[in-house]
Amino acid sequence: MSQDNFEALLGFTPLKAQLLRDLGIDRSNCLDDSPVNKPRETNSDFYNEYDVIENKDFLTYTQTAAVIYKDIYKLIPNRKIRFIEEIIAQELKNLDGKFKFTICGEYRRQLKWCKDINIVITHEDETNFTDRPLRLECVAKQLMKIGFIVEIIEGVNKKGTCSAICQLGISSNFNLINFLYVPPFKYYMAVFMETGPKLFVDKVIKHAGNLGMKIEKNEIQKVFCRDLIREPPLKIANEEDVFDVLCLPYKNPQDRH
Repeated sequence: MSQDNFEALLGFTPLKAQLLRDLGIDRSNCLDDSPVNKPRETNSDFYNEYDVIENKDFLTYTQTAAVIYKDIYKLIPNRKIRFIEEIIAQELKNLDGKFKFTICGEYRRQLKWCKDINIVITHEDETNFTDRPLRLECVAKQLMKIGFIVEIIEGVNKKGTCSAICQLGISSNFNLINFLYVPPFKYYMAVFMETGPKLFVDKVIKHAGNLGMKIEKNEIQKVFCRDLIREPPLKIANEEDVFDVLCLPYKNPQDRH
């Protein structure tokens, strides 16, 4: 997740979140027990403290999380995410041995420090579209059960995404964790897209267009007649296939720039 997208999800830059904390604004004085997915107006363009106070009733649930969990703006050591990876692997095994997941983004590109934790997850036996939210919800509940997820700030939706606050231990910082659930046939394409970085992915998408292909919704399709006709999505059995069908040499995640 890029810095812009990271702050867009949270609703604030670190400075704006700190301004609300300094003014003593939190959920107790700006939300009325709003459920996670309750629609609310968003107003993050605060110019001064008076503007903040005047608009505090329009903060979203996610924005209040940015105020409460100030640690989520801190970078996460790569080695810490390795421990988190082991925890998630064990819990998914306990839940159902047919789950598969990959932690993508900066962690997969082997950066020493990461902004957040982005996970692509799938299940071998998925049979229909309605399974997806249910399976991801089961994963989130299992991780909450063991105390790893402390709060879900954006619940599971039809797109198969979920964002939560997690904590490795009582003395550890709070971190933002994002899940993307996809069907098995989209898994490796989703891993490629979520690994990033955005600049590299954008170049690949442009290259695909030059070859008469379109990358969209974690699929690659051949297109004709100015996108009026599309072939069925190409089969991607592993990440190397993404590079092969686009006639590109394979690059390891850490070499993608």
